[in-house]
Amino acid sequence: AIVLGTEMSPEEVSRFGSVKMPLVVLDTFYDSLPFDFVDMNNIGAAFAVIEHFVEHGHREIGFVKGNVEVENFRLRGRGYRRAMEQFGLPVGRQSVVPVDATYQGAYRDMLAYLKSGGKLPPALFISNDIIAYGCIKAMREHGLAVPHDISVIGFDDLPMSAVMYIPLTTFAVSKQSMGRRAFELCASKLIEGREHMPEKILIDGRLIERNSVTRRAV
Repeated sequence: AIVLGTEMSPEEVSRFGSVKMPLVVLDTFYDSLPFDFVDMNNIGAAFAVIEHFVEHGHREIGFVKGNVEVENFRLRGRGYRRAMEQFGLPVGRQSVVPVDATYQGAYRDMLAYLKSGGKLPPALFISNDIIAYGCIKAMREHGLAVPHDISVIGFDDLPMSAVMYIPLTTFAVSKQSMGRRAFELCASKLIEGREHMPEKILIDGRLIERNSVTRRAV
């Protein structure tokens, strides 16, 4: 069995401990659990995003996080903080902005945040592309232009990201590679049986550079 664990908590994953068949959990990662996992390298991806901003002269970089309890979102947030620390950049009180994880919800929450006087740094790493679409719509309505006023990088490289009015720079991970590795891991468990030790596999991706990031004078 390959279990899609995107929104599963550690407690929910643990319930599969009594399952006798070979099992791999896909699209989430808990290093404390003795299961086979295949997930994207969220922390490494966040570092690549922050590094791209830094290479373009940005020193004030924020993170827009989806407000659902998904481990991939948490890992991206953790990677953002680690990367900011490694580059010696501050994470201020207004650096992290939570919004709903849907397009309409992200638009609504970001617009409300801006109308209430909330400030945004000139560069934003946004948890995924759908949230980015909603946030960009809200920013436009509030008079903020991407990338002139705010540079934005999303995550997932959804097809829409390439054809937006400002094509979105985003981070892409091969879902085909993740699925293939999960299948291969299942097959090896079938062959090795009880001799198989749990494996935790993280798949790297790459930054897709488009037009939503501007270079700032250093």
